[in-house]
Amino acid sequence: FYANLYDHFYRTSKSKKNFPELYYGKIKQIHGRMLKEGLFPAKIENALDIGSGEGWSLLYLKENNKQMGNDSPINLHAIEPSSRCLKTLKELEIDVISTDVDSDWHEKHESKFDFIIMRHVLEHFMDPVSVLKKVSFVLKKGGLVYIAVPNSMNPQLPLNKIFYRAVHTFYFSRISLHNVINLSNLEIMLLSANPKDNPHEIYALCRKTRK
Repeated sequence: FYANLYDHFYRTSKSKKNFPELYYGKIKQIHGRMLKEGLFPAKIENALDIGSGEGWSLLYLKENNKQMGNDSPINLHAIEPSSRCLKTLKELEIDVISTDVDSDWHEKHESKFDFIIMRHVLEHFMDPVSVLKKVSFVLKKGGLVYIAVPNSMNPQLPLNKIFYRAVHTFYFSRISLHNVINLSNLEIMLLSANPKDNPHEIYALCRKTRK
């Protein structure tokens, strides 16, 4: 379904040229939130976007690398099942390390990534704890993972068109997201529900659990 049909039902086909904020608005929001909290990584060597779509968030990191304080190039990596998006990722020279988050993709990437993006993907997984444990495994010491999910305690209307979707296997509150992360070898640095820039969302910044 995610390889062949998801795009038809849920992903826009508007061009980046005509709608730049549609593509870069999400990563700008992530960047702004992390900067506000003083938590954006001082240096990013390897970035991973899980559920990357066509890879525009990663491309934004690359294009604004120096402005973000990074002198060396960022290596861009993605996990994405969509056959359409895979073509764009290839054109952008983004390394697709897997098309299936439930595979053993993590085994070859232990402690590799400085920054991992998981924006509105956790609610799609059959086993979110298992996926987050893999994320912890590949996260570098001192690295950060950004997680955002719809806020089930403040859903966006209309429910049947925007919020409740057949592709969402889980819905999270602040408490349930906190509990799932704590089961996953990750340590929460910041957890925000109902942020002013999107009150229908919950987001968290996490690092690998210190042992």
